Amino acid sequence: MQRRFVIRTPMPTFNDIIDDSKRMVRVGRKRFNKWQDRKKYIEASIRRELDAQKVKPIKDYPIRAHLTVYWRDARPDKSNIQAGVEKVLWDAMQDGKDSKTRAVFWKGVLKGDGWKYFTDDDPVRVSYRVDKRDPRVEVRIESVKEDER
Repeated sequence: MQRRFVIRTPMPTFNDIIDDSKRMVRVGRKRFNKWQDRKKYIEASIRRELDAQKVKPIKDYPIRAHLTVYWRDARPDKSNIQAGVEKVLWDAMQDGKDSKTRAVFWKGVLKGDGWKYFTDDDPVRVSYRVDKRDPRVEVRIESVKEDER
């Protein structure tokens, strides 16, 4: 079984994640880093896109993913793009849980992003293109049968 969808939410690079993690924001006595807020916003946006495209939960595991990343320019390293996109995408596709009560507020497409959910052989294939007008990530996820591993 295959799932195909497109994510148009602006994605961070790994360098963006590191930079935002170093920036601390103080609210009263609590301290937060900028990345925590940015990640929540990006994940919520991705979840809205998944809902709008009516992407159904995946039931058969392990899976293999094919990502085609259309970036706005060719300046960032491909490895930085891949790390940022994968971190945010896989986290957003799992169940959304409230940080305090752990109650599920959004039923995810993936059960998890751990080793047991992705095939051992070539779990994620990524190709890159430049598209200044419409940066996006096209995702294709397929279940891998026992004999195809």
